[in-house]
Amino acid sequence: MAGVTSRHISHDPISNLKIKIHLKRLTSSSVIGSIGDAFANPTSTGQDIELVPKGEEVGAAEEAVISWQEKLLSQREILKYGDANNCTTVRDRRYHSMITQMRESNDFQDRRIFTCIGDDPDIHDKENVRITSNRSQALSFLEEKIRQARPAARKQNYLPLQHPVHVPNNDIIRKSNHVQQAAKQRMLIMADIGRPRGMPRLEDEKVLCTVTVDTNHVVSVSPAFSSVQTLENSDGDVWEYCVDQVKQDIRLVSTIL
Repeated sequence: MAGVTSRHISHDPISNLKIKIHLKRLTSSSVIGSIGDAFANPTSTGQDIELVPKGEEVGAAEEAVISWQEKLLSQREILKYGDANNCTTVRDRRYHSMITQMRESNDFQDRRIFTCIGDDPDIHDKENVRITSNRSQALSFLEEKIRQARPAARKQNYLPLQHPVHVPNNDIIRKSNHVQQAAKQRMLIMADIGRPRGMPRLEDEKVLCTVTVDTNHVVSVSPAFSSVQTLENSDGDVWEYCVDQVKQDIRLVSTIL
């Protein structure tokens, strides 16, 4: 079931967490297009129809094993941060250095799977990308309100108060609240499922998995481990992927919260 979150308790170092993603292409719109062209041409005998997708075969697969907060650059990020003129922050220059090292070692790969980690500027925007294979599915009333509230909460500017108001200090707030929200860290595992060797398109960058860790040692993974999901890109190509935990030096105890 798409969107189901599994929650686990672990007291082992989260740096030992490794997640395996297997991504596979199921269908290609170029195949459908070739058949459609034949029907559109009444003189076609059908013998000249090519059922071979342009640029990438159906069944093409990619697999990656990713550690907690490991950065894998997307094709769009490689184009952006590969130009030193676009790098103004410490993070930008770090990514530029990664790209320079890949160039020097000839380690460039046409990789689809990438990650969005905590200090990436657009991680909040990626959270709004829905995990669904139905492009026409409408947002529910609650989903739409949450989508509108997120950017408003981040960008709201507060005006100075005309009349001073007493605000209790943090100690008083902590003592008066029975339940405190645990601090969280998050990373997104994503994939660019657009056309191969084409210009990257933001709408084809899809969230495959969201991993959240809080200070109460709760590890949340969405979708749950071992679940099979499907995605569709802007051209109508369908992809399938699965998220699994690599058994390493971390023990995750399943729990229901």
